[in-house]
Amino acid sequence: MRRRTLIVNGVLLLALIAISVTGWAMLHTTPAKAATISTTTVTSGNVSATVSASGTAESATNLGISFSDCTGNLTSISVKPGQTIKVGQVLATVDTTTAEKAVATAQTALTDAQSSLDSSISQAETSVSDAKSSAALDEEQAQNTYNAAVAKANQQDAHDATTLAADLANAKLQYQASVLKDNQQIASAESQLTSAESSSTQEAQAVTTAQTNLAAAKATLTHCTLTSPVTGTVVTVNGSVGVAPGSASVASSSSTSTSTGSTGSTGSTSSTSSSNSTSTTSSAASTVSTSSGFITVADMKTITVPASVSESDIGAVKVGDAATVTFAALTSTNGGTAVAAVPGVTTSASGTTVAGTVTEVDLTSTVSSNVVSYGVTVTLTTVPTGLRLGQSATLTITTANKTGVLRLSTTAITTAGVSKTVEVQNGSSTSRVTVTTGLVGDGFTEITSGLTAGQVVVIPTTTSSTTSLLGGTGGGAASLLGGAGGGR
Repeated sequence: MRRRTLIVNGVLLLALIAISVTGWAMLHTTPAKAATISTTTVTSGNVSATVSASGTAESATNLGISFSDCTGNLTSISVKPGQTIKVGQVLATVDTTTAEKAVATAQTALTDAQSSLDSSISQAETSVSDAKSSAALDEEQAQNTYNAAVAKANQQDAHDATTLAADLANAKLQYQASVLKDNQQIASAESQLTSAESSSTQEAQAVTTAQTNLAAAKATLTHCTLTSPVTGTVVTVNGSVGVAPGSASVASSSSTSTSTGSTGSTGSTSSTSSSNSTSTTSSAASTVSTSSGFITVADMKTITVPASVSESDIGAVKVGDAATVTFAALTSTNGGTAVAAVPGVTTSASGTTVAGTVTEVDLTSTVSSNVVSYGVTVTLTTVPTGLRLGQSATLTITTANKTGVLRLSTTAITTAGVSKTVEVQNGSSTSRVTVTTGLVGDGFTEITSGLTAGQVVVIPTTTSSTTSLLGGTGGGAASLLGGAGGGR
């Protein structure tokens, strides 16, 4: 009986010990092995703050090109959407029948006006010439008559003096009358010439008008052939052969190739930018059109990349900020052909990077799926060779930058409220130092006081712990009664 009691008590004691050890082990925490200390060094260098975004390449200006004044049905269309075109390249033609008739009519009107002008003046000049010739002849005849009378008088006797004097006086009067009559005829002819020359002013104006109409008709005939004012890429063609331009369905394309060019066209153009619409005349022979063009061409001289920036970042972005734009699909090889080097453009097997500038920042937001963002437009400083409209791009906008400043890795700085401290390593010991910071960049923070270049700073690490059921050091299985993972 006594032995049985001892056994029971022993079992109870063992159970109590096991429960006590288990409870203690569950509450006991053993620190894990200390992690390796990481450090960084205070250096002098650049600190930049950037904002990232993404977008697609767009043309800053689309030109709408149309026939300016030539009317008729299309006889040919020489381009299609997606095709790259050059300055002066023929785009389309219109039936010239009406324009050719207009030229012929204007030429006839000019010939008639010039003939009328020449005829009226010529007739008056002939009249003056005839009057002068007649006067010269009459004067000669009158002079001869007078001379004959004088000669006869010299041969007569004195008793005939009275008769001779009368003959001389009569001859003189005949001469004077003849001169007077001829002078009047000349004056009349000259008056007719003056009148003809005066009336010729109107006839000359008619000639000028006819010349202007002929030049306009010839220009219209020339405008029946539409050429491009720029080098770019065709986006849409609004028409088809056999119908008037603009009266058919629109063919369009959003994929185009890079190019550059200048202006000069025989057609009217309208230009539209991403932010507003404006109209421009490409040559003296064309007129401005405010409507969409028969053919729309993307001017590839200026390329933009619109993107969206979150509301938390937009406050730092401003017009004029520098940016880098990377086109991942535009690599150093294109179909096995090496891409030509372009100044200001870096191209490699991983993509093409080009500099840009922020040219627009929207003042109003866009909300999508409860996410607020703002539009930002970056304009490329150089257009990479082979770039196509619509290609995806990643943007890095530099919102702030400082060069040659004292800097430290942002991960080494501990912030508590407004206080910023770092743990400086001095040999085998460390000390906590308060610092003053400036620009906080993407990887570095500017240090304005508290540290000097070359100092080593400990990067804070997060420690972890493990729990041992028996209070051991996290080793193998432990006995309910024993030590750290040993056997019985």
